[in-house]
This record gives sequence, structure tokens and C-alpha cells, in this order.
Amino acid sequence: MPKKRKKRPQQPAAATRAVRPEPELTEPSETSEASGEPLMPWLEGRPLVAIVAVALAVATAAIYAPVRSHLFVALDDPMYIAENPHLLGGLTWSNIVWAFTTGYAANWHPLTWLSHLVDVTLYGLNPAGHHLTNVAFHVVNTVLVFLVLLRLTKSDDDRSRLWRCAFVAAIFAVHPLHVESVAWASERKDVLSTCFGLAAIWAYAGYVATPDWRRYALVCACFAFALMAKPMLITLPLVLLLLDFWPLSRPMTARLWVEKIPMFVMAAASSVVTLAVQRTGGALGGNDSLPWMERAGNIAVSYVAYLRKTLWPVDLAAFYPYRANVPAWQIAAAASLIAVVSALAIQQRRRRPYLFVGWFWYLVMLLPVIGIVQAGIQSMADRYMYLPLIGPSIVAAWGLPALADRWPDVRRSLPAAAGVVLFACTLVTEQQLTYWQDSVALWQRVARVTLGQDDQQAQDTVVAMLRSRGREAEISEHFGRTGGAPGSAPMMRADSYSAEWHYDEGITLAQQGKFNEAIDAFSAALALKPDYLEAMTHLGMALAAAGRTDEAIARDEEALRLAPDQAVVHSNLGALLAGRGRTAEALEHFKDAVRLQPTLAEAQDNLGLALAQQDRVDEAAAHFAEAVRLRPDMVAAHVHLGIAFAKQDKIEDAKRELTTALRLDPKNQEARATLDAIK
Repeated sequence: MPKKRKKRPQQPAAATRAVRPEPELTEPSETSEASGEPLMPWLEGRPLVAIVAVALAVATAAIYAPVRSHLFVALDDPMYIAENPHLLGGLTWSNIVWAFTTGYAANWHPLTWLSHLVDVTLYGLNPAGHHLTNVAFHVVNTVLVFLVLLRLTKSDDDRSRLWRCAFVAAIFAVHPLHVESVAWASERKDVLSTCFGLAAIWAYAGYVATPDWRRYALVCACFAFALMAKPMLITLPLVLLLLDFWPLSRPMTARLWVEKIPMFVMAAASSVVTLAVQRTGGALGGNDSLPWMERAGNIAVSYVAYLRKTLWPVDLAAFYPYRANVPAWQIAAAASLIAVVSALAIQQRRRRPYLFVGWFWYLVMLLPVIGIVQAGIQSMADRYMYLPLIGPSIVAAWGLPALADRWPDVRRSLPAAAGVVLFACTLVTEQQLTYWQDSVALWQRVARVTLGQDDQQAQDTVVAMLRSRGREAEISEHFGRTGGAPGSAPMMRADSYSAEWHYDEGITLAQQGKFNEAIDAFSAALALKPDYLEAMTHLGMALAAAGRTDEAIARDEEALRLAPDQAVVHSNLGALLAGRGRTAEALEHFKDAVRLQPTLAEAQDNLGLALAQQDRVDEAAAHFAEAVRLRPDMVAAHVHLGIAFAKQDKIEDAKRELTTALRLDPKNQEARATLDAIK
């Protein structure tokens, strides 16, 4: 009889093929197998991932394309960009050093300053380039949100997970709360810090998969860059701990805390530097006048208000005045809601870990800006939701499908519902973008939204801007509706934000040649903030332009007593002293200006003029040439260099410079007369 073949014992599946287990904390019902959705094997080549990423990028860029025609607005843009003397020379070594050492505008964010310096180098002061750079970062951030979530959840080959990640990224792309961070040129720090923050999370996922010191160093480097763009990301180590819980499913041991000690140290150092710089710059002036209990009430109400604006994004504005005398029942209700949701998230952390992580992502990310340390008098700001919004989006993307598992018809309708939500958000975002097109539109919107909230400053700002543009009829129309009193004296409050608004308006008026009105605006800023150096500097310039030279000299001398290292003030004061015949004093100030800021073309040109008056023509020509190199469009420098070349008998060089000056300014009489004389 033939021998019977022995049956080969069956091997467990794990012995025949490697199967990566699902994270322990993930509900079985959320996998594509449990929901009946077949896996798509061709996703291993990831074409769908690429298609979704490109679609997100294109859609985001298209929605924000209108910002290319937007102007700078009178909300930090003059101070940060348009009138910032440190940016005028572009990306130079001295300006790079300045970016890392300055506390300008009560902030220390060197990478943000570097990005603005690059913009000025590429686009000059054309607002379109600065705005489009913000959009580019927002596009990159949107794609990063999508890819980071895919990497964290380890589900590139799971169709349902892919669409959940895509939904979170799409909400990030089109939610109206993000308009402020993207459409406001000065808020570059938001989009830039988020880019590095998301890169840090991406790197962290790689470190968890393959731990080694090089991968950990990359995480820390990205985190450091994020902090140097905006210190709001100091809570990122806590967010990484949340991600350890889900979706990374790491054992929750003390090792995870020890592992993040270097990042906690970095966060603490960033916090100390930020508080010191803001206190020196006067940005924390509101703390002493706001009792802790009042701040605590505003914190609870703000957390709930942010959620309301996330779910129903209406009445969005660039400024929300601080809430005074909030009813106790509102504070109690808000605090109770936060406590209940937090308790539910903790109780459900095993069955629904996405609820726990998404909710506490939201709470933790908002901690640095929720009002524990109150800066200024705003109660909240849309820009603060740029990163925290991801938390509620995760809860929606993972929670709603799980909730609808019991009702197949409801589950099948979720994609259509998601499409409706995204379409509605897009429409509101497009409308919100129109409010950021210029200063008047921006502050008219603030005045309408804050009507009845005791925000006299917004009303006053709108009146001042409309009046400065000769739009008196609109003042009557606007305040006829709102009940304000056009022409009434501004109700100013003694805080740094009021001072900045007066400063911004002074810049706008000075640019329009309305120097007497600009003087009043800068004086109002200084009345509120006596050590406001930028306002003092521009007040001196406005006084000089109005012909009030002695007052301008006194103001510049006062500014230098406060800050002797201000190159622009040295240059301006030197020009005023030279006009008074005080040449020797003027020469010293010009030398100081060039020593402090060699890239300041005006100072180089002024120093050249002072040297030329002393017949030191060779030295003067060198400084004129440097001014021309720094500012090729500076007509006066070309003229002065041409005259210097003529005195040196360098006739062809003189003709070249004078011809260039006439090409830039055909009506320049000095250039034409000198050119005619040497022909």
C-alpha cells in the first residue's frame, strides 16, 4: 500500500507573511475591513496620495489667489514691513545679525525676520510678493497636515483613513478662521512656525519608527526653528505626548516624558526670552490692570467662543475687544462645558482615543495665547486657531464615521456632508478675504463686528482712515448706521495697542503727504506710550517734512537718548543739522549711522554729501557708490556720484551716472544741468 503523506502542520499567519498589527487603541470598526470597504492594492504605489496632495495644494492656492492684489494694512504692516528701516537693505549679513539680536516690535522671532528680509530682497516693498509668500507657506502646511496624519496613522493603504486625513487637511486649507494668518502679511510668523512645527511632528514619527540620536536631533532642530518663528509652539512637546498615546500607541511610561526633556528645556528658554522681550517692549502692559479672576473668566469664555467660531464661523474680525464684566453665568457655563467634555474625553480615551487626543490638542495648543499671560487688550484672535483647529478636525474626521457605523445610510451620506461643509467654508473664506484687501475695509469690518462691545477704538480708527482718504460721505453713512459720532474726539486707552493704531495711522497720513495730521497721530501714540521709539522717530520725520526743523531736531535727539543705536535717527538728525549749517555735528551722526547700519543707503549718501562739502571727494565718491549699489533706484545717489566723478575728471563715469538718474527721473534738473555742463 502506498504510504500516506503526512499532513504538514499549518503555520500561523504570522509565520507565512508579515502582518503589521493595528494599534491597540484603535477601534476595529474604523478599519476598512470592518466597514466593508475594500483595500485598494494599487495604493501601494501611492498615486492616490499624490493626487489628493496636489488637489489640496491647487485648491488652496486658488482660494487665496486674490491676496495678490491686497495692500499692506494699518495693523502692524507699517511697523513690521513697509516702514521697517531694518528691512530696506534686504538680506545682508548685518541684517541677519539684527534678526537674531533684536527685540523689535516686542518680539524675538529671528526666522520670521529672515523671511521678511528675503521677501524685500525678492520683491522690494510690493505687497503682492509678501502676501503670496504667506499663501505658499499655507499651501505647504495644508499638504503637510495631510501627509503627517497619513504617516502617524500608518494607513497609506487604507482608503477610509486616507479620506479622513484629506478632510482634516481640507478644513485646515479653507476654514475662515485661517484667513487672518494667511492674508495678513505681518502674520508670517503663524504660517512659518506651523511649517516647522508640522515638520517636527513628521520627523518625530520617523524617530518613533526607528529611534536613533540623529532622528531625534532632527526633531529638536525643527522644533527650534518653529520657536524662532513664533514662540506659540512651546506646547509642542505636550502634543507629541498626546500623539504617543494615539495614533502611535506607545507604552505610556515615564520614558516618554524623559525623552522630551530637551524639548521642554527649549520651550522654557523660548518662554523666558519672549516674556522678557515683550515686557521690555511694553506688550505686557495690560497684565497689572487685569485681575487674575477676570482673566480666568475670559479664558473659559474664549475656549468656548473659539469652538463656536470653528463650528459657525460668522462675525470674524481682526480685533475682538477684551470682555469686561462677563456675566457669572456665562463663565460658569463655559467652565462646565470644558470640564464635561474633558471628563468625557478622558473616560473614552481607550475606546475613542481620537476624541481624547483631538480635544486636548485643542486645549493644549491654545494655552500660550488663551490669556494666562495677557498681552494687550484683545480677548481672542482668529490667528490663534491656526494650529489648534486641527484638534477638533481630527475629532470630526474620526468620530463622525464611528458614530454613524450603526446607521449605514447616514454613513454613506458623510462624504456629501463633508463636501457641503467644505464648500460653505470656502464661500465664507472668500468673503473674509475681501476684508483684508486694505486698511479701510479691514477696520470697517472690525467696527461692524464689534459694534455694541464698547470698542470705541475701532470706530475711531475707521473715522480717521476714511477722513485721511477724503471719504467724508462714508463716515456719515457708516456712523449713521452704527450710532457713532463722526468728528468726535477719540476715546483713547492707555495701552500699547492703541499707541500702535495711532502709529499706523500716522504712517498712512505721512505717505499721503498729510504731515500735520501725521504729527497729531504720532503725538497721540507717544502720549499713550512715551517710550515708543518708532513713533518718536517718525514724528521727527513728519516734523521735518512739515518744516518744523527745530522741533524735529529736539525729537530726534530725545530718540537717541533712549536708543543710541538707531541708525535711521542718526541719519535723519544729521541731515537736519547739516541744513542748519552744523556740518561737523552732522558728519559725526552720518558716520554713526553708517557704522550701525552699513546697508542704509540714505546714510551712505548723506555721509558722502558731508564729506564732499569738506572737499574730501574721493571718500565721498566711495559712499555715493555704495548708496547706488544698495539702492540702484536712488536718483539722488546717482546724481551725487555723477557730480563726484566729474570733479575727479572721470567724465564717462559721470555721464553714465547722470544719464541713469535722468532715466529714473527725467525731470531731475540737477542731473540735467550737470550733464549739460560736462558735455
